[in-house]
Amino acid sequence: MRKIETVFISILVFAITSSAQPQNEWIRFYGGNFQDTFTDVFGNTDGGYAMAGQFDPGRDDSYDMWIVRVTADGEQLWSQQYGTEEYESGMSLVQTDAGGFFSGGYTGGRRNDNGWDFAGVLTDGDGQEIWWRNYGGEGHEQCRAVIELKDGNFLMAGYTTSFGAGEEDGYLIKIDGEGDVIWDQTYGMENQDEFYAMREIEDGILLAGVTTIGEDKNFWLVRTDDMGEELWSRNFGGQDWDFCQSLISCRGGGFAMAGSSFDWVERERSNMWLVRLDDEMNPIWDSVIDTDGGEFGIWERCYSVTQNLDGGFTMTGFGRLDNGTTATIARTDNAGNIMWWRHDRNENNGGSFRNYYPATILGPDGSIIAAGSTSRDNFSTQGTLIKLVPERSAPIIIATIPEQLEFSVLPGDSVFFDVDVDDAQNDSIRYVWKFNGEEISTDTCFTQAFEELGNAVKQCIVSDGDQADSVAWLVHVKEFYINEFSPDSTNLEIRRNSSVDFTHHVRAVEDFDFDYRWEHFGRGGNFEFEGEDSVRFDFDLTGDHIIRARIINDDQIETVSWDVFVRSIIWWWWPHELELTTPVDTTMEFVIFPFNEEMDSLEYIWILDNRRLNQDSSVIDLSFDEAGFYELTGICLEGEEADTVRWAVDVQERSFTTDEADLTDLSKTPELYPASPNPFNSSVKLFMYLPTQTHVSLSIFDINGREVKQLVDRNVIAGNQTFVWNAGDWPTGVYVVRMDAGDVLEMQKVVLVR
Repeated sequence: MRKIETVFISILVFAITSSAQPQNEWIRFYGGNFQDTFTDVFGNTDGGYAMAGQFDPGRDDSYDMWIVRVTADGEQLWSQQYGTEEYESGMSLVQTDAGGFFSGGYTGGRRNDNGWDFAGVLTDGDGQEIWWRNYGGEGHEQCRAVIELKDGNFLMAGYTTSFGAGEEDGYLIKIDGEGDVIWDQTYGMENQDEFYAMREIEDGILLAGVTTIGEDKNFWLVRTDDMGEELWSRNFGGQDWDFCQSLISCRGGGFAMAGSSFDWVERERSNMWLVRLDDEMNPIWDSVIDTDGGEFGIWERCYSVTQNLDGGFTMTGFGRLDNGTTATIARTDNAGNIMWWRHDRNENNGGSFRNYYPATILGPDGSIIAAGSTSRDNFSTQGTLIKLVPERSAPIIIATIPEQLEFSVLPGDSVFFDVDVDDAQNDSIRYVWKFNGEEISTDTCFTQAFEELGNAVKQCIVSDGDQADSVAWLVHVKEFYINEFSPDSTNLEIRRNSSVDFTHHVRAVEDFDFDYRWEHFGRGGNFEFEGEDSVRFDFDLTGDHIIRARIINDDQIETVSWDVFVRSIIWWWWPHELELTTPVDTTMEFVIFPFNEEMDSLEYIWILDNRRLNQDSSVIDLSFDEAGFYELTGICLEGEEADTVRWAVDVQERSFTTDEADLTDLSKTPELYPASPNPFNSSVKLFMYLPTQTHVSLSIFDINGREVKQLVDRNVIAGNQTFVWNAGDWPTGVYVVRMDAGDVLEMQKVVLVR
């Protein structure tokens, strides 16, 4: 039975090796004490699913709106109910951009006794209610579909009897994130018009449902602008009662509408009906899904449709029985031709009361996910989620030759290309090789010659006739390039005081005179250093370093860089200068900063001129009372490992003459020394020198200039001073240290990282 004139365009038909229906990968049941059912399912960003519906708490004539969140395997994470002690049901569900959920449905009196209202609930990611709202007038309103718009607001669509002549009008409400109404609109003529589905499209909304024309009902499509103003309305159908209950966007463009077509006068047959539309919403084809010959093939209703990876469609709903329903799944190809169908019902305890799948989506792996209810007996039902195994999986390229997908060659080089393909169905695989976008071979492997300088793209596409996988290599054809280097890993982790040999080898079309340059970036400064095609570099500072080799010929440059992370037990030390000069009778502070300050097994040893000091901490204060040369060694132990830092201290006498007083090189004004460590991950030490006792204000500011911590606001004695900012509760980022000491104002940046 064809219901509308078919417009034929070019349709790519995929070969299907088997029309056998796929098996269940799993089926899960939820609730089930009374009459619990799901009406919608949504694929979450974490790979799991969320379902909305109604939950029967066992109260007389009362149901709750219900949301259940599950893992990718259907294991329940949480289940929540919402609403009052009225009759509530969730009909549609979306996951919000914020990670929570918004469900729309209706609330009101049992069996329409006291009227219905639109109902909406917004939750967080754990299902905790943020707000609950209901909308409508004095008549009846039921929400059948919700979506979140790109602007962060929500749309709720359904029908209302409150604003017309008593018949149903299509009803659309736009609400903000707090649940407040931005605008609402009604649609249709003075008859029964209802919306069941909608999509956000460019510059507006597309709504689908059913409209009444005379004694007939038709698929109904309405397009609006962003403010809900109707731009046009169309209907599809014949002289039967045709109900559209699902609308989806299709891969490659256009839309699909699905629902049911009833022979309502004779009540002899009801079939699923699918209509395929182009981008302009014109019909391409329609298909009646007639399962005649099946046990329950004379009465089928479709509630939901989804598009499969091969371009075909899966439709779900129910089939009618004398004492209830059977859940129905039907599968078509991409031209609407029936491939297989199945009917599910619980045979236990004679359960055929209410089995149906009103919602279906496509799983991330191409599987079919359907939600609904399953009878436990002739009174109670359970919420049901079922996963059908993927019907077909794409061939997968699991290995390539060459392994590197980007590399260099010389003009005239030939390279062998090959791929290893895994295909679950063991189908016949077709290979297509392309060079710079042009197809050049269908062999299983290929040897490519590279003649011209520049960049070239080599691509291999493998297909089983249904789905495909591909890989591409980017090949740089050059007059010279670095083909070998050592270390062969460009990411190194070494200990402090290690020496590393860096080498490289250049492959060229002829003997060039190269200019070799080596560069260092990171701790210790950015600088160039001498070397040819190999160098040895000594890493005496912990932290991140980059060693870069550059090979230059005229205006052509080739480079290779190594990222070197130098670690040890000791990360930093203070004073950072290892050769120091200070006047006699000076007290100095020496500090070791380990990598892991929280490690319980850390021990410290301090040795001054071969004499072990009685100090087991990361900080020591030393007073130099006599002039001379001193050697201070700080050792940090972590288990059996040890790390060392040594200072050479030249303590000089203060000298005075009749003409001048040489007070050494000590600053005559307050100074703020570099903070350490910087960057830091929990606490940072701030160092300053005061020539005399001075009032000091030492504060921390964020990058916006707000003071977040005042460390000091008092008189501080002369000499070297150390202060600590514990920043464990502050967010990562850049902060500014500000010192006001006498007439001196100094600032420096510190970086908090985690």
